[in-house]
Amino acid sequence: MMIVGSLIQVPLSGALVLGYFGAPKLGLFGAAVSVIATSAVMAVIILQRLVRAKLPANLRLSRLGLRQHHFRDIGRVALPASLSPISTVSTILVLTGLVGQFGEEALAGYGIGSRIEFLMSSLIFGIGATMTSLVGMSIGARNADRAEEIGWTGAGMSFVLGGVIGTLLAVFPHIWIPVFTDDPMVYETAKGFIQIVGPCLAIHGVGWALYFASQGAGAMRGPVAALIARPIVAIGTAFLLLGPMDMGMTGVFIGAVGGMFAYTVIVTGSMKGGAWRRQIPASAAQT
Repeated sequence: MMIVGSLIQVPLSGALVLGYFGAPKLGLFGAAVSVIATSAVMAVIILQRLVRAKLPANLRLSRLGLRQHHFRDIGRVALPASLSPISTVSTILVLTGLVGQFGEEALAGYGIGSRIEFLMSSLIFGIGATMTSLVGMSIGARNADRAEEIGWTGAGMSFVLGGVIGTLLAVFPHIWIPVFTDDPMVYETAKGFIQIVGPCLAIHGVGWALYFASQGAGAMRGPVAALIARPIVAIGTAFLLLGPMDMGMTGVFIGAVGGMFAYTVIVTGSMKGGAWRRQIPASAAQT
């Protein structure tokens, strides 16, 4: 459904934004309509499958009930996890404002470069979602060793994925940036960003992966601390390098990297410090 949804949403957005195929020309509003319409169709189809298909477990109205302990179990992980988009977006928004001081071309270039992080988060989500389930199963089975092995394996996969893609984009900026712009200033800004941040996506991939795995373990204190630290370190470093040290946009880009490193160090340190193992009662672990 994700593939089908993408195949529908992209041409539908083009039709509604630009008025192709006789569709109303809605401008950017058309892109929003396309997202909502495609998501609604996907939700209905997936819901029907979960209700009607022959699956090990189906959604049934007879099981519809509101139980306090379910809200508590979900909220214990979901509420801290909701800080993730706030942390990421707030960091990018503030850094975007700092880059905006250098003009519209610089702002456009930073926008192109920073989209790479969202691309990577989507790719690593595939690994992370799997780790959430597998780590949760292992913790539920009182097998902390297996949970940590899965955590390190997924972190290693994310390290390679982030490093390879980020480095390739940094080494060959002339292949992909011209797809978006032919303005020299925009090109140089996007190139400067990705050449500093791109290779460091390997480190950030580790943090992302262990963040998802920590959700499965139900150990969210470390990830929450990382989510708080990231914008503080990134923005603080950017202001320091941009102002007193007068490093220009390079200082902003280094600030973004600093936030990524702080995030990964805290999440990794939390797991290494036994946060996952503490989710298993001592008596159960010994048994």
